[in-house]
Amino acid sequence: MRNPKKISLFLLVFIGIIFFITETTEIKRCVFYNKQVQSFTKISSLNEINSLNNKESIVYIGRFTCPVCREFVPKLKEVSDENPSKKVYYLDTDRLGNEGIDLVTLKELGVSSVPTVIVLQNDELKFILNGSSISVKQLKKLFY
Repeated sequence: MRNPKKISLFLLVFIGIIFFITETTEIKRCVFYNKQVQSFTKISSLNEINSLNNKESIVYIGRFTCPVCREFVPKLKEVSDENPSKKVYYLDTDRLGNEGIDLVTLKELGVSSVPTVIVLQNDELKFILNGSSISVKQLKKLFY
């Protein structure tokens, strides 16, 4: 009778440890993501960019709750750091609706998933990169 109790207790402790390790790793990834995007200029609307300037603007659209975004953002940060004269704007889709981010506008621009990088100039979309397969090489083309 004691063996089933010991086995059950062992399994419960083991599952708890696995859960704790997984959650800790996930938290570290989210913290790392937030540190990476700190160098980007946070915006809550694409209209903010148009009111700031009429130059070409690079906008990263993503969120920290997206595992693919967390893998992607170090690539964007690397290219951005190599080209400090080009500002990157960050639109956090976790704030959709909460801070006036217009989902309809994003869909009209062709933003169907995150991560997405778009280039805007004078209210017009010049270029868009969608999805997890965005490479450093593709990003460098946007910055040069």
